[in-house]
Amino acid sequence: MKSDFLVALTQLAAERNLPRDKVMSAIEAALVSAFKKDSVTEGRNISVRLDPGSGDINYSSGNVGIGTATPGSALEVVGGIETDNLKIDAANATTNYVLTSDANGNAIWKSWTESVNPWGGLAT
Repeated sequence: MKSDFLVALTQLAAERNLPRDKVMSAIEAALVSAFKKDSVTEGRNISVRLDPGSGDINYSSGNVGIGTATPGSALEVVGGIETDNLKIDAANATTNYVLTSDANGNAIWKSWTESVNPWGGLAT
């Protein structure tokens, strides 16, 4: 089902005898300009894309935030995460390695022997 926005955009293009994709590009450019004036997205590389099938507006500022309007990394989640399937890049992991974290919460792979304190418990 097409959105009212997409129907209006198509009608405008037809009434003005303009190519629909040109009208979409002009609206995308106007939205980028508006987003760049927002103090939250100021100075960021903004991109906007109108989905020609649904009329959905998709935008990106380079980083994606869930629970935050100002993500500081490629994906920043503020709040809990629940999943039934999580895959972590295992490029540096091998058999008997465990995922540990440093004092700043950065995850690192360590061998099992590096991670276990010989007197019991996990090494720091």
